[in-house]
Amino acid sequence: MKTVSKLICTAGLVGMAATASAQVFSWTENASIPDGDLNGVTFVQPVSIAPGTRTVDVNSFRVYLNITGDPVGGNGDLFIYLRAPDGTIAQLVNRPGYTGSNSTGYQDNGLNVTLFDGTDPSRPAGYSDIHLYQTDPVYGGIPGNDGLTGIFKSDGRDVDPLSAGTAFDAAARTRSLSVFQGIDPAGDWSLFAADVSSGGNSKLNAWGLDFTPIPEPQSYAMAIGAGLMAFALYRRRMLKSA
Repeated sequence: MKTVSKLICTAGLVGMAATASAQVFSWTENASIPDGDLNGVTFVQPVSIAPGTRTVDVNSFRVYLNITGDPVGGNGDLFIYLRAPDGTIAQLVNRPGYTGSNSTGYQDNGLNVTLFDGTDPSRPAGYSDIHLYQTDPVYGGIPGNDGLTGIFKSDGRDVDPLSAGTAFDAAARTRSLSVFQGIDPAGDWSLFAADVSSGGNSKLNAWGLDFTPIPEPQSYAMAIGAGLMAFALYRRRMLKSA
């Protein structure tokens, strides 16, 4: 029986390994974001893969952000975008909660989130827009809840962060992560972060990019099928030797 288990497990692992090749890059910054300063700060980091060997697929591309108050910040003040090696820009965060009816945005302190705009088989309805994260069940609906966590869609609103809240209400999400579809990820990626309103500093602890494909449901089925085939071959061999 131990031999059977080993065969099944080995076949399953091989099947899964073939469907998801990890491509994760992460960087620790521990740097303050200047308070009330539109000039912000830029972090540049390399994605060290051979040029021309792959392209970005929105269904397997995720961005990680880990930001805390320094010691107290307001998420509604944050303006953060990502620039790819070819110059393409996606608006990750643009003053969350800032709308025509909320002139300060959300005043939570910090976020530790994954931004993902693709299709996830485990979440058919998709994820919520980070600009309105307090309306998402993951948030819990508790104003002032610190340390937002979870998976959200990027903001994508190509709006001047000093615009009126009504401009955010009307803005289309034209700069979501989908703008990176098909580009070559090799080279330097730049993360720009600014705190556009005074009254509390934030700090970028770390950020990262993940190009790892999300396994489709059929991938799991293939892995199980491979395991069952291994079991059938073993059983056949045992019956012949009996």
